[in-house]
Amino acid sequence: ERYWFDTLHSLKRAFQVLHSLWTKGELKPDRTAFTFGGLRLEISDRSLERQMRAAGGEDMPGVAIRPEGISLRHSGAGYELRGRLVCAGEGATVRFVPQALLLDGTPVQPDVLAYVAGTPLFTLRLAQTGNAAVREIRHETGKLVLLLKWP
Repeated sequence: ERYWFDTLHSLKRAFQVLHSLWTKGELKPDRTAFTFGGLRLEISDRSLERQMRAAGGEDMPGVAIRPEGISLRHSGAGYELRGRLVCAGEGATVRFVPQALLLDGTPVQPDVLAYVAGTPLFTLRLAQTGNAAVREIRHETGKLVLLLKWP
């Protein structure tokens, strides 16, 4: 139980930092480009990890982005959370959908993963996007790509 509490605290803290960066508009993309009908934002896993550590301290998890999704790994707390960011409804809202949670390398039961998935911290809203909406989220090797559309 103590181990579970420590892991949840670390997970919550990581998503609180990520949530704060997104909602306050402090998450800085590595590359921005205008596209046909919108804007393309790219952020590398190294940049995301660096920004999370700058905002939340060195106790933040490591970040790896691959085509299958995002992995947050914290060796000190002994967890790895894997999942994907997906568009959530209208506007600039995205949601982290967990696919696996490993504690010391052992996958948690589906009901525990469902419990973790229910946290509101997994819902992120980009700050100050005006009428822009997230059209698509791509997980590529080493980077996350967000395609925003303008009305």
